Amino acid sequence: MRILREAGILLVIVAAVLATAVGALGAKPEHPVKPPTTTTTVPEEPTLGGYTCAEYYEGEYDAMLAEHEVAFGDNTIEFRLSGKKDFVCLDVNWDTGGTWEVDAIGNEGTTQIGRLLLVPRDSYAPGDECARVDLRNVTLPLVQQLPHPDDPDHELILASTVNACGTQFGEWIDGVLVTTATGDSHPLAFFAQLIAGGSGASVVVTVTLP
Repeated sequence: MRILREAGILLVIVAAVLATAVGALGAKPEHPVKPPTTTTTVPEEPTLGGYTCAEYYEGEYDAMLAEHEVAFGDNTIEFRLSGKKDFVCLDVNWDTGGTWEVDAIGNEGTTQIGRLLLVPRDSYAPGDECARVDLRNVTLPLVQQLPHPDDPDHELILASTVNACGTQFGEWIDGVLVTTATGDSHPLAFFAQLIAGGSGASVVVTVTLP
């Protein structure tokens, strides 16, 4: 009788274990709860900075001025572009904001050029643009306002200060990348380029500052 009783107890234990196992197999697995998604927006800081024309063309800037016959007046800048493709980069220190007037006159019989690009920036390579005029099939003489009257992004060219035209690009000042508009005096970089001018083309450009 004792053997039968012990056997019965063993059967009951086995049955309980089997029932628990079957219940576990039949239960739906629990899905892990995903933690809430959080998005942190970090303001983008400029990682690139530009220079003055003199700094970028260190050791060559004076020669560039001489080659293009650059003359700085009281409120004017005059220079010459010539040949099929030519450019000049000029540092402009001016403490008054407003519009610039550009006069281009053909020299040595030049009356037509293929393209004239005029871009003042707050620094050079790279730099934020203060205005941009890209003229095609230009008949000379030419009178052009900067910024262009139809420019939707620029109403006037600000005085020459650090990051005057924007902060997409910073400016290198004494070895430090400055990423804000500080209001401190610093030259603008005026880039002018003649493209498809023809081998004998010669254009004298005069910029009148406000």
